[in-house]
Amino acid sequence: MIDQERLLGEALSAWLHTHEPQLRMVTFVNDWDAFRARADTRVDVILLCLDCTRGPELPTWVRAAVDNGTHVLAIAREPVPWLLRAILPAGANGFVAKTDSPHVLSTAIRALARGSSHLTRDVTASVIRSNLPKLSFQERRVMLRYAAGATVGEVAKELSITEETAKSYLKRIRQKYRAVGISVSTKVDLHRQAMNEGLLADSPDPRPTTNR
Repeated sequence: MIDQERLLGEALSAWLHTHEPQLRMVTFVNDWDAFRARADTRVDVILLCLDCTRGPELPTWVRAAVDNGTHVLAIAREPVPWLLRAILPAGANGFVAKTDSPHVLSTAIRALARGSSHLTRDVTASVIRSNLPKLSFQERRVMLRYAAGATVGEVAKELSITEETAKSYLKRIRQKYRAVGISVSTKVDLHRQAMNEGLLADSPDPRPTTNR
């Protein structure tokens, strides 16, 4: 656990010992540098406090931990959209508010330890809403039809535009998402983003096409 609230760490450790004996807090440190100094300490899940561990290096640290086989679960008093946007792409795959019950935290720890994620719809929605580009009505139509599996030619025919115009729309769409730090460079990326925004019903990723 990386946090500056030692009393919280000790309380959590005691709770785990009593209620979740299969889970054990291996180490408690105040900051990431202190954790990195204990390179020989093997942990399955890092509880990373976002209230006290910030800075431009944070995504790099998270990615290094993930690359080393460690899962990262963010904790904070409340979701911090811009921080979550920084660490989720780096490999962190969970968030728990400090106001949640210890049972929620232990459930999240178990989920990450087995390779799953723990991100509630409310948290995911707050991150997404705070970082969406403004697309025009036509850009949104092109994105949804293309992300749903249509080719550029099919999109152009359905919307009564030329293929070159459809390609221009897709280029602008990708530029707008890239400007807010979201990569949608492929058709699968666009499909996944539309799913995350709740714009498409559950469906398999579209097959890659030459019209990317």
